[in-house]
Amino acid sequence: MNNQPRIQKKNKKTKLSGFTLFIIEYNGRRVNDGEDTFMKRYEITKAAPKWKELSETRRQHYKDRANRLNVKIVNTYDRYNSIGEKLDEVEIRKRQEEEAKKNRRCEIEQMLKNAADLAELDNTVFYFLSTSKYFDEPNGKIFPAEFAIAKFSLSQGVFDTISFKINAGKLPVGSALEVEEISKKTHNYNIEDCNDPGEKDYFEIMIKIINFLHPFDEIPIFFTEGNDDIFVEKSILAETQKIMKRIFEEVLEFDAARKLKIYSIDELLFYLKNLNVEIEKEINPECQDEPFISIVDANANFRKVSNEYSFNTKGCEFHEKVDALQNCCLAKVRGYGYTIAKWCAINEKYELKPGKHFPESDRIVNDTLLKIYK
Repeated sequence: MNNQPRIQKKNKKTKLSGFTLFIIEYNGRRVNDGEDTFMKRYEITKAAPKWKELSETRRQHYKDRANRLNVKIVNTYDRYNSIGEKLDEVEIRKRQEEEAKKNRRCEIEQMLKNAADLAELDNTVFYFLSTSKYFDEPNGKIFPAEFAIAKFSLSQGVFDTISFKINAGKLPVGSALEVEEISKKTHNYNIEDCNDPGEKDYFEIMIKIINFLHPFDEIPIFFTEGNDDIFVEKSILAETQKIMKRIFEEVLEFDAARKLKIYSIDELLFYLKNLNVEIEKEINPECQDEPFISIVDANANFRKVSNEYSFNTKGCEFHEKVDALQNCCLAKVRGYGYTIAKWCAINEKYELKPGKHFPESDRIVNDTLLKIYK
């Protein structure tokens, strides 16, 4: 896509013309001899039709005055890309996103290092989150379909989970076709299921979430799939963030919604794996384990294993029944835990248990996983 500016560059000076002189004065400003002045796009839009209504004599009057004045116009037009976005705003947004990404990754890395310094890395609890939707409107309102969280630590594996189907209620008129298409690609619920029994009261949903997270001093960091560095995965991460924000805002927890931290599990895998390799090589310099070379590398390895595990673990009753575990939020968060365990859990330090560190339903996968650590 061509993102080059469509109009002339900012701060370029041009000679005062009769037309620009008229526009400036029409907008209630004065032009002083010897002083550069400026003109904005909205001023042109407002005054140009009036210029067309002037007689040729009046136009010549402005042209003569402009020629006598020693004035240049400092062009303060906003620059736009090919899709109509202001380039300055795009640059600011990019800098903010890069700064947020840098801060987020520093936070994850520091959290893990602090836990390792306290010899608590193996017992640190991580929260894995997965969601799905029925539909989202152009105005940003999203209709959640399913929700699951898993608690995981390296020593215990996946040791607790919560999941529930959300009753979306009445969907917007005209959304049926898109809802059906989304369903086929994701959660597999029928359109009629939107009003089927499920959690409808957002206060009840919030109570369940709080009870599951309890005890906690503050809402923990949630990790989910999706990656800011990979274009096709940006929307996955953003969708989960929107659904969580919707749940919190529905119960008027606006401050908590702003403070929600939903980070990419690829980043957790990258820093956790590499920290473990660093620790192991300090203990055993002959350790053959190698760190990930980048977060994109971690993503590729995470995807490959996580998708396999989602097919081989326990999901919710509905997705077990329709044989669609790959689309089940509960199966996904368990798969997240098993994937982290595959790359980061150390068999010599604690026992790797089926159903906790790897799927109990697939003995081939289990045996392969156990051999890695022998």
